Amino acid sequence: MSNDRASLAVRRLEQRANPPERHSPRRDMSISVCRHVAPLLWHVDRVGMDVDNMNSPRIETDETTLVLPIVDGLVAIPKRLAITVLWHPDSVRIGARAQLPEGVGRVAISRFEPEFTGLHDPHGTASPLASQTLSRVPVELVIDPRGGVIIEPSEGRMRCQLDGQAISAPTVIADDRLDQGAILRLGPSVLLCLHRVGPKATPHRAGDPLGAGAAADAIRRAIGNAAASDVPVLILGETGVGKELVAHAIHSRSRRAAGPMVAVNMATLSESLAAADLFGSTKGAYTGAVSVRAGLFAEADGGTLFLDEVGDAPSVVQPMLLRVLETGEFRPVGANGSRRVDVRVIAATDRDLGASGFNQPLRRRLEGLVIEIPPLRDRREDIGILLRHFLHSEGCREADLARLPGDLIETLCRHDWPGNVRELGNIARRIALALSSDDPLALATLGRSLDPDPIAAPTAHETDIRAPSPDIASSREPARYRAPTSVSDAELLAALERSGWQVRAAANELGVSRPSMYALIDACHAIRKPQDIPRAELLTVIADHPGQPDAWAAVLHTPREALRRWVVSHGLAEEASGNES
Repeated sequence: MSNDRASLAVRRLEQRANPPERHSPRRDMSISVCRHVAPLLWHVDRVGMDVDNMNSPRIETDETTLVLPIVDGLVAIPKRLAITVLWHPDSVRIGARAQLPEGVGRVAISRFEPEFTGLHDPHGTASPLASQTLSRVPVELVIDPRGGVIIEPSEGRMRCQLDGQAISAPTVIADDRLDQGAILRLGPSVLLCLHRVGPKATPHRAGDPLGAGAAADAIRRAIGNAAASDVPVLILGETGVGKELVAHAIHSRSRRAAGPMVAVNMATLSESLAAADLFGSTKGAYTGAVSVRAGLFAEADGGTLFLDEVGDAPSVVQPMLLRVLETGEFRPVGANGSRRVDVRVIAATDRDLGASGFNQPLRRRLEGLVIEIPPLRDRREDIGILLRHFLHSEGCREADLARLPGDLIETLCRHDWPGNVRELGNIARRIALALSSDDPLALATLGRSLDPDPIAAPTAHETDIRAPSPDIASSREPARYRAPTSVSDAELLAALERSGWQVRAAANELGVSRPSMYALIDACHAIRKPQDIPRAELLTVIADHPGQPDAWAAVLHTPREALRRWVVSHGLAEEASGNES
């Protein structure tokens, strides 16, 4: 491709992107990368795309592959305002979306308007919310062309809450708040999410991650692009966002779908046996090698190998991984010759691989295509449909979902979700157990057991976007790389004590991922599990330090959050208080 044609491609991309005045650093980086590499050769034939239909192009040089971050495809795409149903008395309506056309200045929301289209039927017949709990007198959304939305509450008697706070006067939602998703509750049981979406929804296919917003659309497009290629894929995202689900979706839609899909958690491999686990070994290659081992790469021949937590891969095997990615060859431990395999590698991590300690040539080789999955707190429009999916998976019926109190659903929608989709699935399992046992008290206490760090509630005339606490802010900074096997029990206990027995902060201090941190905690006999601590001992400590979970954790030597949830879910604080009186 000539330099002129590459320059033309860049101009077309920039014209299609038409970025708004306010840019995020990621979007600015995407555009600047486009301009910088315009004279380079664009390899798009291997992923089945052309210049006029380009979603996630790869730009190759002699040394490495540059990948543009996936932000709605390639660069910033103008997004429209949408309203997604988070919860509704008729659970079939959950996930339905009303995408507002451009240029609309005022939108009414009531029992009869606007019309919503089901998530899995984007071309179907649209219909209004039609809930008897909603008023005929609408709530008005006034769309500011300069950005943001003003909510004018209903003049009727219908309750209207924005991010957990009742509003009785016009209230502004700032533009950046809409990017994350603002929670609007109408009446007792209808919850909506005001958020931004791309101009065109990506159809959902079986096995794709569920979601109703722009982030889910971008992930589904990225899966399609990755499935059309054999280049390595690196999936980035916090723990629990669904990285392995994305890896399985890529495999199932690729030409390798009939082949094996082999997964390994790299954080669980020991320094001494990691090479044998990955590449196999001959009989007698090391002490205890009583037979030939094929190894994970051999098992995945003709298919896909998923390297989960690749940031925690033992340093000794990182150069070996680089060689097999470059040549397709490896040598089993103790073997005299090399073996060639046909394996597509997909890796995932929640850490910054650019940090000191990780093999940088390996990082660049893994970044054939990069997919970044945002945390659940940044895509709240997906919470309702994910919750319904998990509840159905636990055997709940539509009538069961209708019994859930609106306050609980609102709490879930506003929760910060440090454990992301995995945490939501665990909460759904507890909800299903409470529903099956017909225990309203368990449902009432469930919301209180969540981390007390919901999204900020706005005030009239402005949106108060809470800055994260220092502990949370520091825990989201990229951690330096460290092999989990190098962390001693003494270091682990010291880090937990300095962090107030908060797992996330201690993991960040040690430079290990949260999954690795939990594995270290499970293996350390000096750290106790809340369920293993005698009830009498728990009650004594709680009575001695009322309302002080930090003190409970320090005395009992157990992670703070797990202990707090155990105390709340079993009513131990109330019992200790009653015993004391």
